[in-house]
Amino acid sequence: MICEEVKTQDFNFKDPNMNLKQIWDLKLESSQEAVEDIFERSKQEFKMGTKLDEYDKIYKDIVFEYEATKSYKDLQLLIFNDDNFNALEEQMLTAYNFNNNRFKDFLEDKINNWVNLLNLMNDIIVLLKYAQTKWSFLEKMFVQSAEVKKELGEKAVEFVKFDDKMKSILTLGKNTPNVRSFCQSKNLKDDLKSLCHAFDDAEDYLNRNYLKLKKNKFPRF
Repeated sequence: MICEEVKTQDFNFKDPNMNLKQIWDLKLESSQEAVEDIFERSKQEFKMGTKLDEYDKIYKDIVFEYEATKSYKDLQLLIFNDDNFNALEEQMLTAYNFNNNRFKDFLEDKINNWVNLLNLMNDIIVLLKYAQTKWSFLEKMFVQSAEVKKELGEKAVEFVKFDDKMKSILTLGKNTPNVRSFCQSKNLKDDLKSLCHAFDDAEDYLNRNYLKLKKNKFPRF
């Protein structure tokens, strides 16, 4: 965008022979507000573009840390450390502010892409942490303990499909260590939401049957 006085001139900003007289002849002092707007737009676009390019470099290198599970030697929990998570929250706020910047036009698609991606990563990291915490406890009862499995009956059989899905997500994280790539996996967010709901139901079932299980001297939970 450029002010009308400049647009009407036969003036090529990319001309290597451009000189100060040509700029003077534009009489930009008579269009101070428009010129200041152009300057501010350029400054804001540069600031936003630089920051978004920085995000791209950051998330090419960020990978999960891993934590051993107690029940399975070939499975590891996926850890997104607190420093990275705090940085992610700050990046989300910055991208949101960019999306409300009146000079966003030129970068609007790029800004929207990062707003969506950062929000997706945040949602998945939160869901993943919750699902792993629940699963680490529940699989000991529904899968590892033969006595509890027998007592739980069909509920334990039903839990197997959720256990398998959780294991497949952990395997995906092992094979796709880059956090950005992992979070962009198809249907991952929906799968994690379903698992969190299923694990909540399973935990609620255990709590409702606590006295019965305790009476039979099954493992504490």
